[in-house]
Amino acid sequence: MKFVSSLFVLLSWMQLLSTQDTEIPKYGDLIILVDSSDSMGLKTFNQLKSYISRIIAEMQIGVDHYRIGLIQYNEDIHVGFSLSEFKTKSPMMNYIKNRFLFQGRSLMTGNALQKVHEIILADKHGRDKSKYPQVLLVITSGSSNDEINPSISTLKQDGIRIITVGVKEASLDEMQAMATSPQLAFKIANLKDLNAKDMVTTIQEVVEKTYYVEGTQTPVKANTPVMSELLKLTSSFDVTQWTNTRSDDP
Repeated sequence: MKFVSSLFVLLSWMQLLSTQDTEIPKYGDLIILVDSSDSMGLKTFNQLKSYISRIIAEMQIGVDHYRIGLIQYNEDIHVGFSLSEFKTKSPMMNYIKNRFLFQGRSLMTGNALQKVHEIILADKHGRDKSKYPQVLLVITSGSSNDEINPSISTLKQDGIRIITVGVKEASLDEMQAMATSPQLAFKIANLKDLNAKDMVTTIQEVVEKTYYVEGTQTPVKANTPVMSELLKLTSSFDVTQWTNTRSDDP
């Protein structure tokens, strides 16, 4: 009967999935949160400015495409530009080049995550999250001087998908705790290994993967060939009748 129960749960979940809107989002709202503390340092910060500009250059920006917000943090956060401020790449790139300046001071990631969450909730121009998922890209250089777990839990409970990039002395444990899944935590030994195209691909994959198996961090695309065939099978499968015929099983 354990097998029957397990199969019943699996088939029920898949049938429920088949009744939901399976349209996969193409774009989202991306907030880039960049460590600007003493542990990052001016030289590395300036290298990351170039990396961020290359990411933006590779993305489709617009009202019906990606929106991007940029924030730097140390003991507090400093908003560069909000999600709704710039609608094209050019002003974003100009801001990063001329006005996105290194700050220094200590590193408090927990405080930054909490305030970023407040900014997201306060967005008066917010879009439908089912069509435009919210993604947070955190770039950090060391261990936080404050507690991060409460802020992480709040962000994840609100469905915000998190990618982390760590440079210098970044804590892999903290990065993996922040990320939606450990596979979305990238510790970089050499800044030359930072590839903007790869990150844009990762962001796109995170936006598109909207279905998660309960109790795991494993995303399941509803429109993959395998899932489509399984959904066809379960849509015509009478689970109740099958379990009744198996009621005599030990």
